[in-house]
Amino acid sequence: LCHEDIGDFDKNFIRVIKRLNNPNGARAKGEERVIPVPNELLRLYNDYLIYEYPEVESDYVFVNIWEGNIGASMNPKVLNTMFSRLTEKTGIKVYPHLFRHTYASRLLRAKYPIDRVKNLLGHASVQTTLDIYSHIISEADLSEVVNQEEEDNE
Repeated sequence: LCHEDIGDFDKNFIRVIKRLNNPNGARAKGEERVIPVPNELLRLYNDYLIYEYPEVESDYVFVNIWEGNIGASMNPKVLNTMFSRLTEKTGIKVYPHLFRHTYASRLLRAKYPIDRVKNLLGHASVQTTLDIYSHIISEADLSEVVNQEEEDNE
């Protein structure tokens, strides 16, 4: 994720772009998409830039700021180590993908349209989203979603 991918503070979005040359080895499998974000997250991002990031010259949002190659794009191993330490200290199992699952689960519990959730997550099909998150949706809601999907395909 690069700073240029963060929308203006009045627009509240992050742009997810598929990059073939991620220096940290991360991969984006889906198409480009725009993810809405709350004001509070943008405020925290701004605080991060002011208080944690001031000495770093980098286009990337997530970089090494304490050790190693300062300013280099943070690789997945470092990120996973940070989350493992957080789990050890708090006793709460947290991992990077948990945020994605929480986001999707909250959208689905709020009855956000499944096709929009699919798009926000970058899934290739509604079926992929249903396969992963169908336990969130009640049986009645699931029938409604499946029927709607069939109608959309006609």
